[in-house]
Amino acid sequence: MSDLFDFSEQLKVDPSRANIDYVSYLAGNDKEAFDSLFELTYTAPHPINQRAAGVLETITRTYPELVLPYLDRMIDTLKDFKVDGVKRNFTKIFTYTRFSEDQIGKILNLSFDLMQDKKESIAVRVFSMQVLYNISQEIPEIKKELALVIESEMLIGSAAWRARGQCC
Repeated sequence: MSDLFDFSEQLKVDPSRANIDYVSYLAGNDKEAFDSLFELTYTAPHPINQRAAGVLETITRTYPELVLPYLDRMIDTLKDFKVDGVKRNFTKIFTYTRFSEDQIGKILNLSFDLMQDKKESIAVRVFSMQVLYNISQEIPEIKKELALVIESEMLIGSAAWRARGQCC
């Protein structure tokens, strides 16, 4: 599929949600298409990289296994992205991803760092909170630390933070 279709050209044309869904439909669960879109998040200029990340997020809701080979790279490079939309889509992908034992330590550190970084967008911070909450269901030892961080931000945090923080 990816050899027959230039995703960057299609993503350049239209920034709409409908176009993201259309490209997601075209790519389907094709590993080569997913590879091509994943590389666009790292190599294409903004806003194409952000739109490609949006397509990846849409695809992984249905086909979460496609992202598994890329998780280490995503975790290791997430903080390097300057484009908030890529970070937002990657952290959203993390909210419904099961991590290997080898990845748990790195994703815990990354998520705690992102959640507490006031320079990050509220979406990245809230998705990071959700990642930590999800992991805490399997590793209850982190619940106390997570609760302390959430509570410390509840008074000054945004409405999104308070809403997500109440359910965690």
